[in-house]
Amino acid sequence: MLTHLNISNNHISGVIPPQLGKAIQLQQLDLSSNHVSGKIPKELGVLPLLFKLFLVDNSLSRSIPLKLGKIADLESLDLASNNLRGPIPKQIGNLWKFSSLNLSGNRFVDSIPNEIGKMHRLGSLDLSQNMLTGEIPPLQYLETLNLSHNQLSGTIPHTFDDLISLTSADISYNQLEGPLPNIKAFAPFEAFKDNKGLCGNNFTHLKPCNASLKKPSKLSSPRADVEDLFATWGHDEELLYEQVIQGTNNFGSKHWIGSGGYGTVYKAELPNGWIVTVKKLHYSSEDGGEVADLKFIC
Repeated sequence: MLTHLNISNNHISGVIPPQLGKAIQLQQLDLSSNHVSGKIPKELGVLPLLFKLFLVDNSLSRSIPLKLGKIADLESLDLASNNLRGPIPKQIGNLWKFSSLNLSGNRFVDSIPNEIGKMHRLGSLDLSQNMLTGEIPPLQYLETLNLSHNQLSGTIPHTFDDLISLTSADISYNQLEGPLPNIKAFAPFEAFKDNKGLCGNNFTHLKPCNASLKKPSKLSSPRADVEDLFATWGHDEELLYEQVIQGTNNFGSKHWIGSGGYGTVYKAELPNGWIVTVKKLHYSSEDGGEVADLKFIC
């Protein structure tokens, strides 16, 4: 009886034969890193003992067969790096033994099914690099989460604050806004960069969520403002410089305020909500070239 079939990392082409659905003793199927094309046969959904299905890094297309949601013993499903499309079927939520789900690098659309949040054994979820929209549903029990490079919007569910098991998270490159969960998994800047309007937790450089922007006082000291700026960013000048480049679109004309005094003045909005005025100073070097430097005016 065939119980394990692993022919990954070869040069196999063609389609997955529907006849595999007759191998009723099959427990593991791994066809990863080949040139398999066509659709995922619905006949795989009748394999009663299958608990690992790895089809990552192929050229599979169309949608996920709904019958995959009937494989009661399925624990790990990896369909990453294919050309699969359509919505993620909510029937996946029926797989109560699921511990790992990877659908990254495909063309899935619509929202993340709420049913995924009810999978109590799910520890690893990767839906990155798709075209998912809508809000993030309440998720629980996760250890790793990657939702980056989608079109997700809205706020992050407050239940994430209770996800103490979460050790790694990436929600970057979306359109999320509002409070960032107050857990260490979201501490690295790379975990949340390039979103619409997130506000901070205790581990980040983001602006406080309920902070109102104050108009600068005419009596305030520019030196003090600059010191506050570097205190917020932990004197990480390299990171601050990178954010100024992004905040001015590489010193684009749209952010230009004026010129004079051996430099050009720009306005930049940093990811933490600070709006700063930056003068790009120009000096002549010994070899006759030009050297640029930055001065924060705040």
